[in-house]
Amino acid sequence: MGPVSGMGQLHLEFWTQFREYMEHRKSTVRVGKPSTDHWKNFSVGRGSFTLAAVNGMRDGYSSVALVLSGPSAKPHFHLLRQRYLDAVTAQLGSNVGWRELPNNAERQIVLRRTSAPTNKDTWPE
Repeated sequence: MGPVSGMGQLHLEFWTQFREYMEHRKSTVRVGKPSTDHWKNFSVGRGSFTLAAVNGMRDGYSSVALVLSGPSAKPHFHLLRQRYLDAVTAQLGSNVGWRELPNNAERQIVLRRTSAPTNKDTWPE
């Protein structure tokens, strides 16, 4: 592996701090080894369901998505939307996108917000 860029180093620091935060909170989500990538996937203990987090440092946003894949992605997505759309919208507002992605095998429920992820002081947010 070659030298890490400034942005790559910042991502590494972010995911390291994120891992420590999750461990301190005794989260059941296992973060794994920090990386220099702007995204990270997390197992949630159920096949075909994954959490995907993005630290959009260059574009000024942070997001997390529940990604549904496999042959049951479409019915699971519709069931979740039917049961939880109102509750999710009431709690999180219009920042949640229910992405059906009709030309794709996966479906996503995405929470995205504007942030300043290059500013380390905002990371606890």
